[in-house]
Formats: sequence, C-alpha cells, structure tokens
Amino acid sequence: MKYKFSNERISLNDFFIKLNLITNNKLSFSVSEDVLKNINNEFEIIKNNSNSLNPVYGLNTGLGGNLNYKLQNNEVANFQDYVIKGRAVSTGNYLYQNIGLITLFARCIQISRGKTGISPALFKYLFRCLEEKIDPAIPEYGSIGSGDLTQNATFGLSLIGQGKVWQNNKIKNSKTLLKTLELEPPQLDGKDAMVLINHSCLSLALSAQALNQSMISLMMLQFSSLLSIEAFQANINIFSPKINRLRLSPNQRECAKWFNNILSKLKVTPRRIQDPLSFRTISVCHGLAITNIKQSISYWENELNSISDSPIVLGKDKLHSTPNFHNPALSHSIESITLSNAMISNASVQRMQRLMESKISGLNSYLSPVGGKSTGFTPTQKTAASILADIRHLALPINFDVAPVSDSVEDMSAMTPSSAKKLIKQSQLIKLISGMECLVACQALDMRYGDVLKSKKISQISKAIWKNIRNSIDKVNDDRPMENDINFSSLILEEFVNSNIAKKYSFF
Repeated sequence: MKYKFSNERISLNDFFIKLNLITNNKLSFSVSEDVLKNINNEFEIIKNNSNSLNPVYGLNTGLGGNLNYKLQNNEVANFQDYVIKGRAVSTGNYLYQNIGLITLFARCIQISRGKTGISPALFKYLFRCLEEKIDPAIPEYGSIGSGDLTQNATFGLSLIGQGKVWQNNKIKNSKTLLKTLELEPPQLDGKDAMVLINHSCLSLALSAQALNQSMISLMMLQFSSLLSIEAFQANINIFSPKINRLRLSPNQRECAKWFNNILSKLKVTPRRIQDPLSFRTISVCHGLAITNIKQSISYWENELNSISDSPIVLGKDKLHSTPNFHNPALSHSIESITLSNAMISNASVQRMQRLMESKISGLNSYLSPVGGKSTGFTPTQKTAASILADIRHLALPINFDVAPVSDSVEDMSAMTPSSAKKLIKQSQLIKLISGMECLVACQALDMRYGDVLKSKKISQISKAIWKNIRNSIDKVNDDRPMENDINFSSLILEEFVNSNIAKKYSFF
C-alpha cells in the first residue's frame, strides 16, 4: 500500500492505522509534486535570507537568550551543527520504543505542509528514515512543551548518525544502523537544524499514545460498570431516554443510550427505588469523560495538521517568527481528561465496595460464599484505594507550575509532554481498577444468578465478558491469593475492548 504525503487532513484514527502499516512493512510513501515544488521554492528563500545583512532569527542570529547575537559570515556555515549539538541536553531513562518513530511520522506529515524551509536533501532523507522505520531513542526529560527543543535535539542527532536508536528492543548507536541500511545523512543546510529540533512532534507522539490509552481505559470502565450494574441488580430506568434528554450535559444522553440499548430488553425488577450515586450518575460522569477525550483528540488533530515551526517561510522572500510551537489547548485538554478520569475511577471503587456491602447489595458480605472467618474480597478494597490515590495524584495539573528559562525569554510553557506522560500512567492504573471491578462484578453475578450463561436477566455482552473471565479465573469459593487474578482480569478486559465484538460499542 502506498501513501502520498500532501495537505490532506489526517485524523488520529488514520494516523494510527498508517503507523500500524508502517511498523508491519505494509506502507510505502510518495510525495505530491506540489509539495516538492514548495519545498524547493521555500529553500531558495532560506538561502537568500541566510546571506542577508539584516538579522533573521535562526539563520544568522543566536537562539533563545542569544537572539540578539548577529552571526559573523564565518560562523553561519557551521551554525546548524552548533544548534543541534548544543541543545541535546535531555536526560533520564529512554522513552519507550516507537515514540521516536511516531515523532518522525508526525514530523514528516508537518513538513509536507510546507513553510518550514527544510532543504530538499534533508526532506528526502527523513522520508527514507521513515520507510526504514528509524526509531530514535529519546530520553524522558527535557521538554517544557514549547518546541520540545532539547529532546528534539537528541531526536535529530539520532537521525544524522550521532545518537541512539531502538532496534529489536535494544538501544544501539544510530551511526551503525544507518550504515547498515546505507542511509547517508545529508549536510545540514539553511535552517535544517531548526527543522529537526524546533517543533512539537514529540508532544504529538506522547499525546497520541496518551489519548489512545485513555480511550481504551475508558471503554474498559464502561464495560466493568455494565457488569456492576447487572450484578447489583440496579434500577436501569435511570438510563431512560425520557429522563436523559431533559439535560444537555456533555454526552450524557449518548452514554445513557449506550446502557439503555443493552439493558432495556432485560426483564429485571430493580431491588431499590434509588441506587447509590456511583450507579445512578454513570451516564453523567462517563459522558463528561468521553467529551473530554473527544475534545482533546480534536485539538491533537489540529496540531498534527498545522505547522509548529518558528521561523516559517511566508510570501516570496520573508521569514517570520511564530507562536505556533506553543500548544496549551492540547495540554489543558489532556489535564481535563485526567480530572474526569479521577472522578470515574472513584465511582468504580465505590461500586466495588457497594457490591461487597450485604445490606446494600443483598449478597453475602464481602462476596464470600462461605462467610464466617473468610475475608472474601475485602482486602481488594485496600488495593483499589491505593491505586485510586495515585490516579488522583496524577490528576493534579502540571502546566501551571513552570519556571522561566533562556534568560527569561521563554517565560511561558505548556508542559504538554509532561501532561501526556501523566495521562499514560493514569490510564494504566485505570486498567487495573476496571479489571478489579470486573472481577468483583463477576463474583457478584455468580452469587446472585447462579448459572450466568442461562440467566435471562444478564445481557449478552456481559455474558461474553463473564465467560472470558471465567475461562481463566475461577470463582472465589474460599480465601486465596488474588494478585494474579487482578492482573489477568485487567488483561482479559483490555483484550475484549480491543476485539471486533466490542468495537461496535465504542464511543470513539
């Protein structure tokens, strides 16, 4: 399959589809004639401005705190080398495999839109690197979300054979890999170093992973909450369209409709007139979480389909400084996801506890079949509370606590990579919470209905999840270690969410 880089808009879903094809050697590339023409014309403008007597930021001036320094003629030639090496100061453990490749893919999409002033030689070389799936190894710390400068410098050095790359799950010298693949890095020219380092594509790569994981973890909670509703024998009238259409809360009606479509045909008599809020407000809380994710996806797509460089080529002979590397909309929207995630995770923990409370659930205390000295599922409450504490901690906003850098020239920052990394960690914890809720709900289903698969009071989708769980995890008949059960339950539920059966139930 061949993909032609042009100016067409690319969605997050399209991005991941193409990325999957790249990693599986099923996608090759071409570039439209219009794109190539623009690249050549804009590079000519760069060359003309390089020789200008007037200061042009990034071409014949210093950067950041040195922006007032005018380069001498003998300094211009090797300035690109100074730019990239002098800013490669990121540190910490390397970000996980494929982040560098995702960054490279996003960068190729952006530079195809023009205005960057990239040299034709570097442009063609980057696409060769993408075809060969070069995956730069990038340290975890360094970006404040305004251009991802220091981590992009490491990214750039890797691409020109002076850094590290991922290969077969190991970190290797990029020079060796490039030589093996017969990839010869071009001489950096014009503003090529700026093209390699002054953009927000690492933020896009981390945010893409964060959004992908948050969609999965939310759908896992959606299904685990469905099991809890049925295990609790909750009042499903709360999902009635007549009730939910009365309020314009974000995605409340859509979420209520999701539950109503699954549950309305079941002949279940509610046990209570009014259930605890962790059951009654699911459509409101999950609806908000869905809205926050969708909003952040739209901001992410705007960033990918834009130009985040500075300076850029505009008109026939001018370069202009821009604010386009600063992306607070994306970072703030990611923070909003972490906040709603904390809310829906707390509700999940509360539902688990309500299922274990005999007076409220109508089941044995702690869901123990034997009672007496048996502790049942009680200890899982401590584990759930521990995970929830970390989820809440990761919901604390990070993008308001910034320090001015570069002689206070850069006195604002979005902290987008840090926000994205928080969301990735939080999503992993939510997967554990949803796995625990699923495990608890399956035990409650067994105790309330006996033969789950034959019961007419349980939905087909819940039966499918229950069956997947019980194929690997037995019902708890007496106290036993459950740490493996929790991990397996989370993995099984995630596998189900990614299955074709579950795709038609997805909000995304």
